[in-house]
Amino acid sequence: MSHRVVVAALLVLGLGLVAPVLRAQDLELAAVPADWPADLQAELTTQRKQIQADWDGFLADQAAFVSAYAGTLAGTPQAAAAAARKAELKHHADDIVDDADRFNERVAQIARQRAFVPPRNLDPNFQRIIDGMLALAKEQGWSAEKQARVRAALYRLGYQNAPPPMEDVRHAWADILGRRQDPALAEAASGGEGPAWASAGVQTNSADCAIFALANATGRPYGYVAAVATKLLADGTWRSDADRANPQQAIERLGLNGGEVIMLAESFGQAEVVYSMHFAKTLQGGRPIMINVIPSAGRGAHEVVLTKTFSHDGEIWFEMVESYQKPTERLYLRQAELDLILKEKGVAYRPDPGTTPRLLR
Repeated sequence: MSHRVVVAALLVLGLGLVAPVLRAQDLELAAVPADWPADLQAELTTQRKQIQADWDGFLADQAAFVSAYAGTLAGTPQAAAAAARKAELKHHADDIVDDADRFNERVAQIARQRAFVPPRNLDPNFQRIIDGMLALAKEQGWSAEKQARVRAALYRLGYQNAPPPMEDVRHAWADILGRRQDPALAEAASGGEGPAWASAGVQTNSADCAIFALANATGRPYGYVAAVATKLLADGTWRSDADRANPQQAIERLGLNGGEVIMLAESFGQAEVVYSMHFAKTLQGGRPIMINVIPSAGRGAHEVVLTKTFSHDGEIWFEMVESYQKPTERLYLRQAELDLILKEKGVAYRPDPGTTPRLLR
């Protein structure tokens, strides 16, 4: 639940009176379940106590404000000082409410991940890959929260749609590529919602599109992402001995699978699997989305990044960073075209707030 309505309940300076900054005095903070891992409980409990202490301090400052400026008359120097102090208190309250909203969202997300039940009768090879990835995350010392998040993401990825007719895919790509220089779409996209990332470069003949997508989504250099990816494959028990012995060649030849994209995104920050119906909302929240699409040739797989959503001529559109285009070029596609070429659910990325991610080592 957002507390923005609480902070928005401001009372204006009356003639001869100074009102409190807020009407409401309570801040709702989610409880930390007692059956969660001890380290996660301790971290969240400490964070919760700090937010509550900040709020209690704010309420004390608000009471002092009302007492200090009681009887202030409008138009006096003291009224100007009261208005300035009131603005400071509101800004401080907004910051605390933002912290509370983020805390509650995090607790809710962890609860959803921990409650996740894996599907039954999963393909044995998929299960083997997921088991290997989860074992590596544990071996690397990832937190219980990260392990729960990556577990849910790995099981949820899966295919989004049944394969469409290849002729429809090729036709959709022809339209998408044909409008890349459309000035009206570029202008509409410039006012769209979503993160603005620079491109990491141009793909050549290697199958390293997922490395470009991860670099574009996380804002990291291509070479850095490639180095972490080769280490992941070298440590990955789900890969063949040949791939583990020469991971760079494996990436250039076959690329990364969806689980490896999730593992790498989680090593850089936080990964969450989202359905296409939630792509626009996710982008509006500032998170880029990596998606696996059917390439323009109509077969295979290709990893790209959605960076913005916008409205044009009454339709929902998306801006896409695609690694075969020039770094300054973007592609634009309609929701219907996106649904046609999409192979899997999307992987949304966000950095860990205020922390340095624990990378695969």
